[in-house]
Amino acid sequence: MKPNLSKIIYIIYLSIACGIFIGGVYFYQKYQENHKKITKTITKPLKSTPKIKPSLKIHFDPKIPKPTYYMGNIQGTLTYQHSLRIAQEYYDKGAYENAIIWSYRANQINPNDINSWKIYTASLAKLGKEKEASDLMQKAQNHFKKKTK
Repeated sequence: MKPNLSKIIYIIYLSIACGIFIGGVYFYQKYQENHKKITKTITKPLKSTPKIKPSLKIHFDPKIPKPTYYMGNIQGTLTYQHSLRIAQEYYDKGAYENAIIWSYRANQINPNDINSWKIYTASLAKLGKEKEASDLMQKAQNHFKKKTK
């Protein structure tokens, strides 16, 4: 039995076309990534801009910023207390990045409680960002003090 040569040629052409399409998509994505990195808007300050004095009121967002190494979301039901407990367990074990992720998740559920901020800033300090952690904790404490008054 002789295989039908036209079917084999058709399969070869189809494989090549798929390869070209996939390669094109891949290189298009790489181009887009590189293009975004290169094109940054450069703003020049105006010469006649009056100097603005900084006000004493600094807006504080009670939501913890999303960690750069945060990969996904939680499926199902998760309570604030449960996610806070997981964050504390990770902190106690020395897994500070995981503690940051879980304090972020806890804060997503309830941004009106300071306990997620305590674990978050303590973990930041353990990761070597003491200055940032102390500044954030001060802002959080001031924010929540004003809220309870």
